[in-house]
Amino acid sequence: MMLHQRQYRLGNDRSVAFMDGSALTNFAKHMVELRKRRGWSQPALAEKAGTAANVIGRYERGEVTPSIEMAKKIADAFESSLDYMTGDVMAEDPEREKAFTERCRVAAALPKEDQDHMLYLMDAIIRDTKARSAYA
Repeated sequence: MMLHQRQYRLGNDRSVAFMDGSALTNFAKHMVELRKRRGWSQPALAEKAGTAANVIGRYERGEVTPSIEMAKKIADAFESSLDYMTGDVMAEDPEREKAFTERCRVAAALPKEDQDHMLYLMDAIIRDTKARSAYA
């Protein structure tokens, strides 16, 4: 994940991470889109993420930047990933994207031979799908 950020120190040993402009804009855009897609109010999302509704509104308007920890809680509430939330592309199904990402994480721990089999199968499915599209 390529999340650009700057750390700022606050009193009482608290720090706040600020995303760069494009990541913040994408995060806010995806947050609003996912919240509306699910029919959630700002208070409902706030409860799931463990923050206040007015803070969710400020994140959505880009007035305040969530810390990395809060951004992760919001992504988790949507069953999404920070990569998706801060990226340029609007996925059709962010839950499915997260499932693929999680499976890739698990597969990376498998023996090399099993990884090779998985890659072979994935390549075959992708090749066959492209061929079907080309002849459709």
